[in-house]
Amino acid sequence: MAILFGACSWTMAAVTLANGADNLGVYVPFFAINHAHVWVILLVYAALVPVWCLAGKWLGNHTLVLRSVDQYGHFVLPFVFVGLGIYILAAG
Repeated sequence: MAILFGACSWTMAAVTLANGADNLGVYVPFFAINHAHVWVILLVYAALVPVWCLAGKWLGNHTLVLRSVDQYGHFVLPFVFVGLGIYILAAG
């Protein structure tokens, strides 16, 4: 219970608040433009959050995946970020 009110939790709260600004910058215009279909977007989001959480839990407990990420992750991650950036720039 002490960890809930310790320095660690305040640090996590600060990081979460700092990270939230970019989410507001993306989602507020998105919902302003797509306000007619907000219920569909929220329904899909609510349905997929548990799916992604379960997939993350399964991958995080899978030893082959953990060994592969540990061994090759630092090589693959830059390519994933660059590819994601190119995809975002090309789609926008």
